[in-house]
Amino acid sequence: MPVNEDTETLSRAEQLPPEILGEIFLLSLTPHPYLRVDRPPWIFGKVCRKWRAVCLSTPSLWVDLPRLYTNTSQYCDQHVLSLLATSLALSAPMPLSLI
Repeated sequence: MPVNEDTETLSRAEQLPPEILGEIFLLSLTPHPYLRVDRPPWIFGKVCRKWRAVCLSTPSLWVDLPRLYTNTSQYCDQHVLSLLATSLALSAPMPLSLI
């Protein structure tokens, strides 16, 4: 059976130590003014169990929080508040940054 290039690449990525994988995740972050589960760091945890474990154990991935303004619907959106609470919990030992 021929080896698919994507499978081979994923196989190599699975061999990376968690510390290196976490650093790669950090390098791929870009500030975004909204909490969105279709953007990093949220999407990393959807790839596989190892990536999810690395995401959940890398507090610095979760320190950039968007500002919530009281005059927006975002402030009252329970989904957004739930994501914010998760980010706060996962970033616990790190200083926060409001973007």
